[in-house]
Amino acid sequence: MGSARRLELLLTLAVAWLLFEFAAPLAAPGADLGLQARYGATPDLGLGWLPDLAYRYAWTRVPQDLRAVLLLRHAGAWLLLLAIAGWTALQWVRQGSASAAGLALCLWLALAWLLRPFQLAGLWWAAGLALASAGTLVAQLRSPPGAQPPTRPSAIPPLTAWTALVWPGWMLLTGAGWLVILDFAARGPLVPDGLLESPLRPGARYFGLNQADGLWLASGLLIASACWRAHLVRAWVRLCAVLAALWQRPRGPPVLMVLALFCSLSLGWLGASEHRAFLGINGLRGAGRPHISGEVLRLVCCAALAWFAYRFGEWRGSPRRAWDGLRHLALVLALGVLGLVWSDDKGPLLVIALATAVLLGVPLLQWVGSGRSGLAKLAGRGAALLLAAGLAITMLGLWRTALTDWLPRVSKDAAVRELLRANPFEARSPNLAQARWLMDATPAGGFGLARVPYCGARAAAGQAGCTLSSGAPLQMPSDFAFAPLFASWGATGASVLVFATLLWLFALPAGMLAAWRDRGTWRPAHRVGLLPIWLVAVPALVAQAQIVVSVGATLGWSSLTGVTLPLLGYGSASLCAAAAWVGMAANPGVGEP
Repeated sequence: MGSARRLELLLTLAVAWLLFEFAAPLAAPGADLGLQARYGATPDLGLGWLPDLAYRYAWTRVPQDLRAVLLLRHAGAWLLLLAIAGWTALQWVRQGSASAAGLALCLWLALAWLLRPFQLAGLWWAAGLALASAGTLVAQLRSPPGAQPPTRPSAIPPLTAWTALVWPGWMLLTGAGWLVILDFAARGPLVPDGLLESPLRPGARYFGLNQADGLWLASGLLIASACWRAHLVRAWVRLCAVLAALWQRPRGPPVLMVLALFCSLSLGWLGASEHRAFLGINGLRGAGRPHISGEVLRLVCCAALAWFAYRFGEWRGSPRRAWDGLRHLALVLALGVLGLVWSDDKGPLLVIALATAVLLGVPLLQWVGSGRSGLAKLAGRGAALLLAAGLAITMLGLWRTALTDWLPRVSKDAAVRELLRANPFEARSPNLAQARWLMDATPAGGFGLARVPYCGARAAAGQAGCTLSSGAPLQMPSDFAFAPLFASWGATGASVLVFATLLWLFALPAGMLAAWRDRGTWRPAHRVGLLPIWLVAVPALVAQAQIVVSVGATLGWSSLTGVTLPLLGYGSASLCAAAAWVGMAANPGVGEP
């Protein structure tokens, strides 16, 4: 085992132990007050009841209430199991053989049988485990004796210290965010049946349960993306080549425009509200899934930006071809913006705009940082860093000015959001005021898990009930995710988590670039250049912009709300979308197309 793999293992174990200690207050004897009334389950459920649980529900569905209590009481053990199992699966995936990938799939299916995500019966996971085991055995038997595996050990690149941070960082950030959401689900406000439009929305009751399912699915997708990284890159190259060839045909542009508009319209309908007429057509309602449509459109825009940076930033071509590529990029971004406008989801739109503005300065940074001699090269890199910092600060200032000063003059929604930011206690919606109250009431070191008064001071003192207006708003874990982090661990702890997320997002493409530059025992094929790195770097930049937007909205710095914190906020779709490109960074170079 190399030094980087040992470092990755040590960091994974350290993160698992840290999360286990963080989760200890959730299982404390005094932390389960109200669980019996909320979930209808025994609040003192302990490990002694697990054998009976395994016997009764080995093949059937586990009741949601019981599963929610089990996750609350044993959250630390759940995260410990997930961290170790994910690290083990990644080691098998990095071997590059079909049998190793099959073993990783078998491990994840066995873990699913134990954790029972998505409320499926155990029979489904047992059947999947049997099929995966049979497939792995067949792949092993079909390999002729003495044959070399598809990826020889000598061809596997050694992991770098940057890459060793990918899985431990993923577990730390997603695990810490899930613990806060689980605490809010156990003690936050509930929506009585019939208060909202649908009686199937019980408020925060199953927030922790749903996020646990999303975290399990996202971690599995991360491992799958690491396994099929080369296939994903190759498929994207082929798709772009097919679209470019179709565009050159006589009837290609109109055909592509019709298909693109149809896709944009379909995604807009997917995210549009189910309570309003879509595009003003009576009888046509949206699907009400903005979290899915927004993530898909954001991934499409990020992939288009990555392709443009790769195709016209690394490959030499005429200025005319570069301008044609820029027009095509603008067309794709415009269609993505159109889909977001149709779905009435403005959050990803402004985040992409901020990241795109910063990304346009990359060619300038490359030109400034290019020096030929050693001293000139060092001076150029220093100038590039200063220019990057100045560019980022300038773009953030312009972006905030546009939200708070320019947009309110032409948009009624922007004016309402600016009023909410400037006067949260006088605005029509009390959500931001509730978040501000919780942060103002937080002591220096935070309340700690299981002690945050999400229902308000009077409810915490037993003088009033827990209602939607007594304390934290229902969408606290999603729209104001920084506030529960602040209330749980104080300003220092929340700031450390946010800055750790920013640095971790920087480490993802840095690790891939270090592996790509390695000229030791492994030399990657250069047929796709830096495209895999761009496919990670652009979404990472968008996620960094999203952090600035989300934290700034909670602190009152900007007027945009409704944007989750990457990895630290409630949102299964956002976790799964992030796992698609984080998995590529977890396995750099193996199976390079």
